[in-house]
Amino acid sequence: MTAPQRARYFFFLSPYAGMAFTRCPECDAKTKQRKLPLVVHVEPHTICVLNKTCRFCPACELVIARQSEIEPLLLGMLGDQRGAIERSDYTPIGTLDREDWRDGQREQRSPAEVMEQTWLFKDHWKFEITGGWQLADHRPPE
Repeated sequence: MTAPQRARYFFFLSPYAGMAFTRCPECDAKTKQRKLPLVVHVEPHTICVLNKTCRFCPACELVIARQSEIEPLLLGMLGDQRGAIERSDYTPIGTLDREDWRDGQREQRSPAEVMEQTWLFKDHWKFEITGGWQLADHRPPE
């Protein structure tokens, strides 16, 4: 019997290149910068770990990463395997503890080993501008 996969943080992959998200789009609290080892699944069967500075809201447990920053990093890691990468080609799935990431830098790990150590995101959120930030699937109270 396998252990249930652990989860932490909510995640927003921002398509808005010009937005700094110094305030949380959910609760409007000031966000912090946090360097996290992001685990990204790239189609068809590749797992990449990016040591990436993201915006983070401790109150909402929301990690915000910019799509415009992630895609060049993925292309750099994949090298000549791909000429270009599109949003539909990859999915950020979680984070690693810093110690697990460091261990992975010292010795090669299989994708299965990385997945065992991964904290999956609780959910992926999508925000849209509608006179202010709002969850895309959120309906205002009637």
